[in-house]
Amino acid sequence: MIGADTSEGILQQARSAYGSQANLTFAIGDAYHLPFDDNTFDIVHAHALLIHLQDATSVIKEFARVTKPGGLVSLGEGIAANIISLKPDLPALRDFMAFNMDFLPTIGFDVYAGEHLVGWASEAGIMDGEAGWKVESGRYNIPIPSLKSRVMGHAAEMTIETSNATPEMIEEWRKGWETWEEDENAEFIWEAGTLLAWKPLA
Repeated sequence: MIGADTSEGILQQARSAYGSQANLTFAIGDAYHLPFDDNTFDIVHAHALLIHLQDATSVIKEFARVTKPGGLVSLGEGIAANIISLKPDLPALRDFMAFNMDFLPTIGFDVYAGEHLVGWASEAGIMDGEAGWKVESGRYNIPIPSLKSRVMGHAAEMTIETSNATPEMIEEWRKGWETWEEDENAEFIWEAGTLLAWKPLA
Protein backbone atom coordinates (compact mmCIF):
# COMPACT_ATOMS: atom_id res chain seq x y z
CA MET A 1 0.00 0.00 0.00
CA ILE A 2 1.14 3.53 -0.75
CA GLY A 3 -0.23 6.65 0.91
CA ALA A 4 0.31 9.87 -1.02
CA ASP A 5 0.01 13.55 -0.16
CA THR A 6 1.47 16.81 -1.46
CA SER A 7 2.70 17.77 2.02
CA GLU A 8 5.82 16.23 3.52
CA GLY A 9 4.58 17.37 6.93
CA ILE A 10 1.39 15.33 6.56
CA LEU A 11 3.40 12.34 5.39
CA GLN A 12 5.64 12.62 8.45
CA GLN A 13 2.55 12.51 10.67
CA ALA A 14 1.32 9.45 8.79
CA ARG A 15 4.69 7.72 9.11
CA SER A 16 4.70 8.40 12.86
CA ALA A 17 1.21 6.95 13.25
CA TYR A 18 1.34 4.03 10.79
CA GLY A 19 4.95 3.60 9.69
CA SER A 20 5.37 0.37 11.66
CA GLN A 21 3.09 -1.48 9.22
CA ALA A 22 5.36 -3.50 6.96
CA ASN A 23 3.16 -3.29 3.86
CA LEU A 24 2.64 0.47 3.98
CA THR A 25 4.82 3.21 2.50
CA PHE A 26 4.30 6.90 1.82
CA ALA A 27 5.20 9.14 -1.10
CA ILE A 28 4.83 12.73 -2.21
CA GLY A 29 2.13 12.81 -4.87
CA ASP A 30 -0.08 15.36 -6.59
CA ALA A 31 -3.55 13.92 -7.18
CA TYR A 32 -3.73 15.72 -10.53
CA HIS A 33 -0.49 14.06 -11.72
CA LEU A 34 0.13 10.89 -9.73
CA PRO A 35 3.73 9.60 -9.97
CA PHE A 36 2.61 6.08 -10.88
CA ASP A 37 2.30 4.13 -14.12
CA ASP A 38 -1.00 3.23 -15.73
CA ASN A 39 -2.74 0.17 -14.26
CA THR A 40 -0.65 0.08 -11.06
CA PHE A 41 -3.08 -0.45 -8.19
CA ASP A 42 -5.83 -2.91 -7.30
CA ILE A 43 -7.58 -0.24 -5.22
CA VAL A 44 -7.32 3.55 -5.34
CA HIS A 45 -9.08 5.18 -2.38
CA ALA A 46 -9.56 8.81 -1.40
CA HIS A 47 -11.60 10.13 1.52
CA ALA A 48 -12.31 13.83 2.16
CA LEU A 49 -9.94 14.87 -0.64
CA LEU A 50 -12.14 16.16 -3.45
CA ILE A 51 -13.82 18.70 -1.15
CA HIS A 52 -10.53 20.64 -1.27
CA LEU A 53 -9.94 20.58 -5.04
CA GLN A 54 -10.91 22.87 -7.89
CA ASP A 55 -11.14 20.12 -10.53
CA ALA A 56 -12.40 16.87 -9.02
CA THR A 57 -13.17 15.39 -12.44
CA SER A 58 -9.51 15.48 -13.51
CA VAL A 59 -8.47 13.78 -10.28
CA ILE A 60 -11.01 10.98 -10.75
CA LYS A 61 -9.67 10.45 -14.27
CA GLU A 62 -6.18 10.16 -12.78
CA PHE A 63 -7.41 7.63 -10.21
CA ALA A 64 -8.95 5.57 -13.02
CA ARG A 65 -5.69 5.73 -14.99
CA VAL A 66 -3.59 4.19 -12.21
CA THR A 67 -6.18 1.54 -11.31
CA LYS A 68 -5.66 -1.93 -12.78
CA PRO A 69 -8.33 -3.45 -15.03
CA GLY A 70 -10.77 -5.14 -12.67
CA GLY A 71 -9.60 -2.86 -9.86
CA LEU A 72 -11.60 -0.47 -7.71
CA VAL A 73 -11.78 3.31 -7.44
CA SER A 74 -13.25 4.12 -4.00
CA LEU A 75 -14.34 7.63 -3.04
CA GLY A 76 -15.89 9.06 0.10
CA GLU A 77 -16.74 12.71 0.66
CA GLY A 78 -18.66 14.53 3.36
CA ILE A 79 -21.68 16.72 2.81
CA ALA A 80 -20.69 19.14 5.52
CA ALA A 81 -23.76 21.32 5.04
CA ASN A 82 -26.07 18.40 5.92
CA ILE A 83 -25.86 18.07 9.71
CA ILE A 84 -27.74 14.96 10.84
CA SER A 85 -27.25 15.34 14.58
CA LEU A 86 -25.67 17.91 16.89
CA LYS A 87 -25.95 17.19 20.60
CA PRO A 88 -25.89 19.34 22.61
CA ASP A 89 -27.24 21.67 19.95
CA LEU A 90 -25.39 24.81 21.01
CA PRO A 91 -25.99 28.18 19.31
CA ALA A 92 -22.23 28.86 19.17
CA LEU A 93 -21.66 25.66 17.18
CA ARG A 94 -24.53 26.35 14.81
CA ASP A 95 -23.04 29.81 14.25
CA PHE A 96 -19.60 28.24 13.67
CA MET A 97 -21.01 25.82 11.09
CA ALA A 98 -23.10 28.49 9.33
CA PHE A 99 -20.04 30.74 9.08
CA ASN A 100 -17.95 27.94 7.57
CA MET A 101 -20.64 26.92 5.08
CA ASP A 102 -20.53 30.50 3.77
CA PHE A 103 -16.78 31.02 4.04
CA LEU A 104 -15.26 27.73 2.84
CA PRO A 105 -16.65 27.93 -0.73
CA THR A 106 -14.93 31.32 -1.12
CA ILE A 107 -11.54 29.59 -0.72
CA GLY A 108 -12.36 26.69 -3.01
CA PHE A 109 -13.95 24.12 -0.69
CA ASP A 110 -17.04 22.24 -1.89
CA VAL A 111 -19.13 21.62 1.23
CA TYR A 112 -21.52 19.48 -0.86
CA ALA A 113 -18.76 17.28 -2.33
CA GLY A 114 -20.46 14.06 -1.29
CA GLU A 115 -23.51 14.96 -3.37
CA HIS A 116 -21.41 15.46 -6.51
CA LEU A 117 -19.50 12.17 -6.70
CA VAL A 118 -21.76 10.55 -9.28
CA GLY A 119 -21.74 13.67 -11.47
CA TRP A 120 -17.98 14.07 -11.25
CA ALA A 121 -17.41 10.40 -12.05
CA SER A 122 -19.74 10.67 -15.03
CA GLU A 123 -17.81 13.69 -16.32
CA ALA A 124 -14.62 11.64 -15.89
CA GLY A 125 -16.02 8.92 -18.15
CA ILE A 126 -16.89 6.57 -15.31
CA MET A 127 -20.57 5.61 -15.69
CA ASP A 128 -22.35 2.43 -14.74
CA GLY A 129 -22.49 0.24 -17.83
CA GLU A 130 -20.44 2.70 -19.90
CA ALA A 131 -17.44 0.98 -21.51
CA GLY A 132 -17.74 -1.82 -18.98
CA TRP A 133 -17.57 0.25 -15.79
CA LYS A 134 -19.63 -0.92 -12.80
CA VAL A 135 -20.54 1.89 -10.40
CA GLU A 136 -22.33 1.91 -7.06
CA SER A 137 -23.08 4.99 -4.98
CA GLY A 138 -24.81 5.73 -1.72
CA ARG A 139 -25.07 7.89 1.38
CA TYR A 140 -24.02 7.26 4.95
CA ASN A 141 -23.70 9.18 8.19
CA ILE A 142 -20.24 9.97 9.52
CA PRO A 143 -19.41 10.93 13.15
CA ILE A 144 -17.30 14.08 13.36
CA PRO A 145 -14.90 14.75 16.27
CA SER A 146 -14.56 18.07 17.99
CA LEU A 147 -13.54 20.88 15.65
CA LYS A 148 -12.06 22.97 18.45
CA SER A 149 -8.65 22.81 16.77
CA ARG A 150 -10.11 24.94 13.96
CA VAL A 151 -10.55 27.84 16.38
CA MET A 152 -7.22 27.63 18.18
CA GLY A 153 -3.63 28.60 17.43
CA HIS A 154 -2.49 28.95 13.83
CA ALA A 155 -5.83 27.76 12.42
CA ALA A 156 -7.67 30.51 14.27
CA GLU A 157 -5.15 33.13 13.13
CA MET A 158 -5.56 32.03 9.52
CA THR A 159 -9.34 32.20 9.78
CA ILE A 160 -9.16 35.77 11.07
CA GLU A 161 -6.66 36.76 8.36
CA THR A 162 -8.61 35.25 5.46
CA SER A 163 -12.21 35.96 6.46
CA ASN A 164 -14.38 38.43 8.31
CA ALA A 165 -14.22 36.39 11.53
CA THR A 166 -13.25 38.41 14.59
CA PRO A 167 -11.27 37.32 17.68
CA GLU A 168 -14.53 37.60 19.63
CA MET A 169 -16.25 35.17 17.26
CA ILE A 170 -13.32 32.75 17.48
CA GLU A 171 -13.43 32.86 21.28
CA GLU A 172 -17.19 32.22 21.34
CA TRP A 173 -16.77 29.22 19.04
CA ARG A 174 -13.88 27.87 21.11
CA LYS A 175 -15.99 28.02 24.27
CA GLY A 176 -18.82 26.30 22.43
CA TRP A 177 -16.59 23.42 21.41
CA GLU A 178 -15.22 23.11 24.94
CA THR A 179 -18.76 22.88 26.31
CA TRP A 180 -19.59 20.29 23.65
CA GLU A 181 -16.52 18.21 24.55
CA GLU A 182 -17.48 18.19 28.23
CA ASP A 183 -20.86 16.59 27.51
CA GLU A 184 -20.57 12.80 27.84
CA ASN A 185 -23.42 12.40 25.33
CA ALA A 186 -21.90 14.75 22.75
CA GLU A 187 -22.70 13.80 19.17
CA PHE A 188 -21.91 15.46 15.86
CA ILE A 189 -22.88 13.64 12.68
CA TRP A 190 -23.14 14.83 9.12
CA GLU A 191 -24.05 13.14 5.88
CA ALA A 192 -21.53 11.77 3.41
CA GLY A 193 -21.55 10.25 -0.05
CA THR A 194 -19.68 7.22 -1.33
CA LEU A 195 -18.85 5.90 -4.78
CA LEU A 196 -17.35 2.54 -5.77
CA ALA A 197 -16.31 2.08 -9.42
CA TRP A 198 -14.87 -1.15 -10.85
CA LYS A 199 -12.62 -0.64 -13.86
CA PRO A 200 -13.48 -2.87 -16.83
CA LEU A 201 -11.16 -5.78 -17.57
CA ALA A 202 -10.80 -4.82 -21.20
